[in-house]
Amino acid sequence: MAKFPRPSLKKLFVKQLCLASGLVLLLGVIWREAWISVIAGVLVALIPQLIFSWFAFSYSGARQQFQQLKALFLGAALKFGSTVVLFVLVFTLVPLSNPILFLSTYALVVLLNWLNPWLVRSRTS
Repeated sequence: MAKFPRPSLKKLFVKQLCLASGLVLLLGVIWREAWISVIAGVLVALIPQLIFSWFAFSYSGARQQFQQLKALFLGAALKFGSTVVLFVLVFTLVPLSNPILFLSTYALVVLLNWLNPWLVRSRTS
């Protein structure tokens, strides 16, 4: 039976964190007074992604298909719920100097997820 390689989540998140940190530094240099907005946008985007990945990739193997499916749906639900909770917390507790920058940073970090196939390449050959 052929085994597919599992993606290295640790490497993926380290690379995503490096890209997000570069984004924070770039936007923080351009708008010095908006550091809190930028950091909040990055955290609201990355924390739910970590939660989803933890649950979605917790099972492997053909015999555990039902558990994989349950974990995938649970991860998606927790990702959605944690995103809503984090948005509510940020907009109620954090004094944002620039809400547009917060939302833009959130959108840019979410779009970084589209780079995942290039960030993690499986070495099957």
